[in-house]
Amino acid sequence: MSTPGPCPSTTELEALLLGQLPLARAAAVQRHIDWCESCPARVDGLKLESRLMKFLADKPAAEPEDVPPGLLGLMDRLERMLPGRVDDTVGDSAAIGRPLEDGTPFLLPPQGAGELGRLAGYRVIRLLGRGGMGFVFEAEDTLLVRPVGLKVLHPRAGRAPGARDRFLREARAMAAVKHDHIAVVHQVGLFTAPVGNEVPYLAMELLDGESLHAWMRANRRPPVSWVVRIGRQVAGGLAAAHAAGLTHRDVKPSNLWLEVPPRWKDDPADDRPAFGSVARVKIIDFGLAASSNLDPADHDGIGGTPAYMAPEQFRGGPIDGRVDLFALGCVLYELATGEHPFPGRGTVPTTGTGDPPPAPAHDLNPAVPAKFSDLIGRLLADSPNDRPPSARAVERELEALEAELAAARRPRRWARTGFVAAGFLILVLGVGAIAYETWGTTWGTGQSRGVHVQAVPPDRPPFPAGPPDQWWCKELGELPSKQQFTAVARKIAELNPGYDSQHASGWVEDEGVIRFRMISDAVQDVRPVRGLADMRTFGLSGTAPGRGKFENLEPLRGLRLHTVILTNNPNLTDLTPLQGQHITRLELSDTGVSSLEAIDGTLLEELFIDHTRITDLDPIRTMPKLRLLAITGTPVGSLEPLADSPIKQLWADVRPDRDGELVRRMPKLTHINDKPVKEFWQPAAPVVR
Repeated sequence: MSTPGPCPSTTELEALLLGQLPLARAAAVQRHIDWCESCPARVDGLKLESRLMKFLADKPAAEPEDVPPGLLGLMDRLERMLPGRVDDTVGDSAAIGRPLEDGTPFLLPPQGAGELGRLAGYRVIRLLGRGGMGFVFEAEDTLLVRPVGLKVLHPRAGRAPGARDRFLREARAMAAVKHDHIAVVHQVGLFTAPVGNEVPYLAMELLDGESLHAWMRANRRPPVSWVVRIGRQVAGGLAAAHAAGLTHRDVKPSNLWLEVPPRWKDDPADDRPAFGSVARVKIIDFGLAASSNLDPADHDGIGGTPAYMAPEQFRGGPIDGRVDLFALGCVLYELATGEHPFPGRGTVPTTGTGDPPPAPAHDLNPAVPAKFSDLIGRLLADSPNDRPPSARAVERELEALEAELAAARRPRRWARTGFVAAGFLILVLGVGAIAYETWGTTWGTGQSRGVHVQAVPPDRPPFPAGPPDQWWCKELGELPSKQQFTAVARKIAELNPGYDSQHASGWVEDEGVIRFRMISDAVQDVRPVRGLADMRTFGLSGTAPGRGKFENLEPLRGLRLHTVILTNNPNLTDLTPLQGQHITRLELSDTGVSSLEAIDGTLLEELFIDHTRITDLDPIRTMPKLRLLAITGTPVGSLEPLADSPIKQLWADVRPDRDGELVRRMPKLTHINDKPVKEFWQPAAPVVR
């Protein structure tokens, strides 16, 4: 991967080490050193003696009363360049477990073997990373007996004005946002150290894996589908942060953690799935987070990393969540092309338009689809008004693109009325085993293959009885995708007496269960499907009109579903849990639904509401992508909302003499009741008796 800008001169490197560069320029040079293959050796070869460098090298544990507080940020950068010091990138294999040369005066003495000491209610086990501002340890919560990552502000850094407030702000910012792609904070607190001062700390979930920054060094231009998936996850996490009123301000590869499942590293390298195929993103380091729409005067300076900063950050003007979208565009550009979009950012631009626009990503990598290249270009727009309006909008675009790329890889698609497999077709034959057939084509060979697997591997204990809780869902995610399906089917059978699991079918790919569908008159509790994080299609239909018992959609709330099939469930009335989802196909035929208000404004493309209780079609006016509508047998009061709609196919009780004028006002309409629209105007043939 190319470095951002030309190598700095020796004079400039010396000025960096002597603390004589402006902080903004020092950050840019440090960014270059982090990526450059030759500059770290040049830095190590410099022989300099300054008061600051001598202090860092010779007295790392001393309290810096004689060091101006304004230099602490620069000290943090310089410490990382000192030979033999532990890098502050958490997860650096060279840093993990390394002894602390300067000790940890804020820790209580160890109480057992294999620990460094105690802090609050935590057993500190080993160092994971450090910098001038603090430490990150692997620790154990002694009360809950669970592993945690413990981030502690160095007492020295805590002397800087506002440092403790910034640390606690980060902790509170992370704790305020609950999302699958943001690191979870368990506790925030102040600990009275043995030396008498209070030390801020935060306990967060312990993440296995490595930073995207570290992973990118060895993986140039990963598959585009992987880049889209990672981008979608980051956008989802940012959307949650922005909804909580927070702007991250420092989105970059080193602040995006690629988490792998627990015990993934314990499997033999030849047997476990590739790192990239199982990794998922966690956004970390909210140390620069600010409340949205704040003026820079209300927070700590400009902030951010120059290579990923939006133009308005350089200008020092008001900012909002769109600065994070710009940074995300930089990350996606790097991943997709192997190049930084602004390689000339060796110095901070004096205006927001100091960078020439980057070449489209597709030009550098023809494998990048035009839609994806266009999205990246919009994310990198100089003006925030020209970027996508929100992280949620970016997430939805990437979700749609992810589905398109997945469909393009499949040689055939599912038929609506049959089981034509495009990928993996599963039929659950009983509670004990699962027959698993692969009808897809082996990539590049034209060969097909079939595999039979057990529902649960023999070396894993079965899941305990009872409702599926958060632990259950997390454990489910650790199973191979083939076995996730079986585990969910078993749990649904346990929770719903009378459910016959042979009526379940599914579609599984390497990344997870994509489709899960049941035909049953007994199933009411579908909570287990919440553990299927990759599910895009869910279906639960009764065996015939009026026979299904399903009525509670709450377990589907927040899932990223594209297709939902709920036919033949007369007690189903409330669609509220489906609000905000990117559903493109919704089948509600023969249900008790009486209103479409809950799905007002969605991007539905196909809607089946025949034989329901719906009388008002007005919400259809707000569905700009609807192309298929089925309303046969539904007591609608008026068809007027269908005028000027994008509907192409219509199933409805319509007649030329009564509804002809409306049909003429549907310019996109091509078929009525499965026949070409031109036949709608033809008189019915006389009946010959």
